[in-house]
Amino acid sequence: VIARDNTGLTMQTSNAFLADAVGVETNGSFSCLNLSCFGDNSNPIYIGGGTVAIYSPGTYHNNIETSIGSAYASSLALLTNATFDGNAITINYSLKLQLIDTIAVTASLPVTIAEGSTLDVVGYSDYLSNGITFSGQISGDGGLTVDNTHMTLTHSNTYTGTTEARNNSGGSLLTVNDDDSLGTADGGTVVDSGATLDFASTAIQDFSENFTIAGNGVGGNYIGA
Repeated sequence: VIARDNTGLTMQTSNAFLADAVGVETNGSFSCLNLSCFGDNSNPIYIGGGTVAIYSPGTYHNNIETSIGSAYASSLALLTNATFDGNAITINYSLKLQLIDTIAVTASLPVTIAEGSTLDVVGYSDYLSNGITFSGQISGDGGLTVDNTHMTLTHSNTYTGTTEARNNSGGSLLTVNDDDSLGTADGGTVVDSGATLDFASTAIQDFSENFTIAGNGVGGNYIGA
């Protein structure tokens, strides 16, 4: 069940159908207004260029994946509190995860980011009014960015790309709970002026990667880290 070629599809009812994938490609849009709008839990949420928007709160057991390549950006827009606990998020081509309004999101499933790809987490309200927690391991050769929201990483991660806390649209807060939450030393971590890197535990003491830190943290009340 795919919305494609600039068309839109809205699912309002509970479904139990089986499908190879449910979502969008080639600049389509898919709006989910029911917790079971993606059908059976085994159906992956597919984003192959375009936007999947989730309006219904609750726990989603589906896997999430992006296409290998697309001429259009792939976005998952979350407009409500949600939990994702499927088997995997597979980012074959960069994915923008948009937190719309004041919401809290948790993702316990492992994330794989392919080389040359990025998981971009962007908030669209005050950065402390929304947030996402990743408790599954993040792996692969891609990178991770956060902007205008609060992102928490609780797992030991192995991704090799760069981690960046940005201030393109209002500042960001990146909280880490483990010495290896920021991935391997290969990519390093960048904290822009107006963003903050927060070490959640005094037990976090041993980092082997390079840090690039600029200016003040969010609100001008903290240093960059």
